[in-house]
Formats: sequence, C-alpha cells, structure tokens
Amino acid sequence: MRCHAGMRVDTSAPDRLGVHRRLLAVAALSACAPLPRGCTRTNSATATDRPMIQPVDYFLVVWFALAFASTAYVAWDQYRNNPEPVVMKWGFILVTLYMGPLGLLLYVLADKEPRPGEHESFVAPLWKQGVGSTIHCVAGDATGIIDAV
Repeated sequence: MRCHAGMRVDTSAPDRLGVHRRLLAVAALSACAPLPRGCTRTNSATATDRPMIQPVDYFLVVWFALAFASTAYVAWDQYRNNPEPVVMKWGFILVTLYMGPLGLLLYVLADKEPRPGEHESFVAPLWKQGVGSTIHCVAGDATGIIDAV
C-alpha cells in the first residue's frame, strides 16, 4: 500500500498491540484523503464508540449512595441524640462523608450513645478516646487538604 507521498507502508507485520498496519494505514489515508466528487464525510458513531459501563461503576454508585445515607444518619443522630461538643459532631460527620459506611461503623462502635445519659461512661475506655482523638485530627486534616486543592 502506498501513502500520499509515495512512501510504502508494511502491511504484513502486526505491530506490538496486534493491530495490523494495513488497518492503521487505511484509517489514516481515509481520514485525510480527498473525497470523490459528490461524496461527503459522515461521522457515524457505533455502539463500540460509546463508553461502556464497567462493573466498578456500579460499585461506585452503590458506595456513594451508602456514603450519603451513612453521613445523613450520623448527622441526624449527632445533632439529635449526642451531647458532645460541636467540633466532635462535625468531626464524625466529615469522617463519615469521607469514609462512607466505614465511618458509620466507627461512629456506632466508638461514639453513639447507647441510652440517654450514658455517653460519658460509654466513651470512657481508652480505645474509644483514641478513636475520638483520631477522628478529630483526621476530619480537620482531610478537610484542610481538600480545601487546599
């Protein structure tokens, strides 16, 4: 096969990706070659031209829905049932927004008051205090990083 400038294209050897050079040469020539009189170019999109939905897309949609629902629950519960300072309320809300259902799990295990009036005794174990300190730190740092970007 000959190009416009008379250069020869090797059409027999496939390239590294397994696509034959003949197809590449035909595509290149047909894109810039002059059309015969009376013909027009059309840009026809086929089913293979459209982006395909991958399985990870479904996972991400479900994950974001769960993250939104988890954040909504934590925000509702923090401002309705939790006697903590406002900064800790926002800390758990932001971490749940960033971590989704994992943030909800941390909130339920370490901070959610089981019955009214028992919050101080519920968060007394050292590991729960450590989780609370980490949540406070992560929420502020992550929000600062996101804001800086």
